[in-house]
Amino acid sequence: MSKSNAEGGTQSGFPASDKERFDFCLAMLKAYYDALENRAGSSVAGFVVIIGWLITSEGARQALANERRFGLALATLTLVLVLYGLNVARWVRRWREIRGYIDDLGYVEPRFYARYELPKWTWLAYFMPVALLYVFIIAFLILIR
Repeated sequence: MSKSNAEGGTQSGFPASDKERFDFCLAMLKAYYDALENRAGSSVAGFVVIIGWLITSEGARQALANERRFGLALATLTLVLVLYGLNVARWVRRWREIRGYIDDLGYVEPRFYARYELPKWTWLAYFMPVALLYVFIIAFLILIR
């Protein structure tokens, strides 16, 4: 990693100072958090819309009673859930990498940016609400049949 010089620059060969790197990493963490929250909210809202559609639409229930359409709906929802889980895992992994970059800079004591620490269960906290809605939808689809 880079060594800071007395003027706040670095000796790494890159022109950015440690302060600029620190600020940039914090900005990335904020952006990652916002994106993760938006994805979670959008996914939950999407699954709630699906539940509402299934409950209120007689045509949807009749269409899903068809074996082929039921299988397609099940496969699509499963793929969406798996991709969502992989996406959340990627965001959490990148978050931890960026947080590691901040730690390696040694620019400020960690207590000043402790709010950017993720607990080990973060992936589960973002995945479980969507997974529970998925289970509810699948159970509802099975009941429709």
